[in-house]
Amino acid sequence: MEQAPLPPNEKVRLQALQRYELLDTSSEEQFDDIVKLASQICNTPVSLISLIDAKRQWFKARKELSLSEVSREYAFCAHTILSDELMVIEDATADERFKDNPLVLGDPDIRFYAGAPLITHDQYRLGALCVIDHIPRNLTDEQKFALKVLAGQVVKLLELRYQNLKLTQSLQTVSRQKKRIHSLLQERVKLTEELAKASHTKDQMLSIVAHDLRGPLHTLQNLLMLISTKKAALQDTEKYTTALGKSVQNAVNLLENLLEWGMIQLDGQEPEKKQVNLCTVVEQQLSVLQDAADQKGNTLQNLVPSRLHAFANTTSLNMVLRNLLVNANKFTSGGIISVQAEQKPDATGLIIQDTGVGMEPLVLTQLFDLNKKHSRTGTNNEKGSGLGLHMSREVLQQMGGSLHIESSPGKGTTVTIILPEAKKTDS
Repeated sequence: MEQAPLPPNEKVRLQALQRYELLDTSSEEQFDDIVKLASQICNTPVSLISLIDAKRQWFKARKELSLSEVSREYAFCAHTILSDELMVIEDATADERFKDNPLVLGDPDIRFYAGAPLITHDQYRLGALCVIDHIPRNLTDEQKFALKVLAGQVVKLLELRYQNLKLTQSLQTVSRQKKRIHSLLQERVKLTEELAKASHTKDQMLSIVAHDLRGPLHTLQNLLMLISTKKAALQDTEKYTTALGKSVQNAVNLLENLLEWGMIQLDGQEPEKKQVNLCTVVEQQLSVLQDAADQKGNTLQNLVPSRLHAFANTTSLNMVLRNLLVNANKFTSGGIISVQAEQKPDATGLIIQDTGVGMEPLVLTQLFDLNKKHSRTGTNNEKGSGLGLHMSREVLQQMGGSLHIESSPGKGTTVTIILPEAKKTDS
């Protein structure tokens, strides 16, 4: 038996074969019809569309043959792809190349073989369209011509398949690119929104700094100049030192609130929430406020039930309570500041109530408008920016809650914090 030599362009031929993605695919009607027609025209029982892989001959379509592939060393078509011409073996038992071939000596008992090479547009011979008979014979010129024509039709099907593959891949690439572009556009929109928000926050922060921080800093500057030029009497040193301390504290409080509010604005995410013991949180904040309240003669009351819980972010809730309690103490002197709770089916209200100076209706309506803030001083002339309330409302909204304020001049102020999804436990 003579094994067919490898074509000179074997490496690139195999690459060309792979590009069609046809090997080991299921049967397809258009290929099956061609082998049926080839058998009918050539009057042979067996017909095949074979593709020559590196080590095997694989059949894309076959008529009257049980095998789906054979080893390349036994393949008749491996000889066919060595030429552009039709290869005809009238009697395989009389041909030195094939007479001891297992496919001749045994099933499928090949005697007659005629194969037309499958030649691509770029001149690669991938396999063959062949007809086989179990008896020696030959083909007429018309049958040979028809076999070549049908082989050309197989190649046209291959090329059409290849174009469809390329089109599908192109469409998939376009689809991926469209998704990527859509994703990039969404990211750009999000970034633009974040930049716009950051720019707006920056403008607001600069406005607050220019409007509110300038006062305490000017006071500091004047007091320091007064002390440094020794224009202040010695007996007044303590008074100026106290004023200096207040001015420093006002500036520090404003900066802390400003930074906290700015971070909340830029973050924009809903804070992580968990079960919080409201009585404990309130008690902690009242403890922090105690010294400042004592200096003003204010009484602090925690009226929140000891076992009342709510679903909230501890850090954010502490921030809100601290600002609201400091604010209540600022505008109350010799009075009472209390915190109580109101349980509702789907929420819990924390109520901070003071007996302080209260607010005029106009101030109350414009309380959260940073462009229309009214400068108000506490009962001991404490300075304020109004940022604490604004920040507190922002924080609560991010937690899904809300802030409500009621106030009357000379009667005090009531601030209600609404925390949604409140849960009461016995722990």
